[in-house]
Amino acid sequence: MRPSTVAFAASALFSAAVSTSDPGFWIKNENTHPVFISFDVSSGAAPADIWLDSQWSQWVPTNKGWSGAFYVSTTRTDRAVGAKRNADTKVEATFQGANDLTYFDVDIEKGFSLPVWCGPRAWNVASGCSYDFLSDCPQGDRHYDQFTGEYDQCRNPQSAESIVRFRSHCPSAYVQWNDVQTKASTNNILNCYVQDTPGRNHKRSVDTSDMAGRVGVSFAA
Repeated sequence: MRPSTVAFAASALFSAAVSTSDPGFWIKNENTHPVFISFDVSSGAAPADIWLDSQWSQWVPTNKGWSGAFYVSTTRTDRAVGAKRNADTKVEATFQGANDLTYFDVDIEKGFSLPVWCGPRAWNVASGCSYDFLSDCPQGDRHYDQFTGEYDQCRNPQSAESIVRFRSHCPSAYVQWNDVQTKASTNNILNCYVQDTPGRNHKRSVDTSDMAGRVGVSFAA
């Protein structure tokens, strides 16, 4: 279920200090744990990977034509760029692409780490997943971080049963490679919220009153 527009009425505050001509992400961590975010870029400069404490936010500037993705996890997402990170919840975006539109989606095709929703400031279109798959993931699909031992992912093995399960809980996210879930917006700023776990059926109201003074922290590999 997509978050209500009322819940995101204050989302314009996320980009109040940013020129409307500047494309990019506002990312806010609403989880009770710190989250790690790492980027893959197919076109444009690669942003620095970041660490966000609970209730902190980060402005990540991009540029016209920027195309790439970021991965979200409670464990370091930059330590193993391959299969480990690829099974984290993924956000894909292209800013001011064809017809000058910004395209985006939340992707759980390979797995789930945290519930995430993304949308433009008007919140007239959104992509995301609020369900906490970690709460009832089959034992064989669970992943534990090799460094910390933390249970951090529910893999999506693409079995018929898994596809039905992921899609039934998160119909607005990419679950299979041929899903048609890419959203398009005339706005070039995307607000992305990392939700708390366990997931909820819809987005809770967001207090953005202190957003201007709270930013994330870049971390070194």
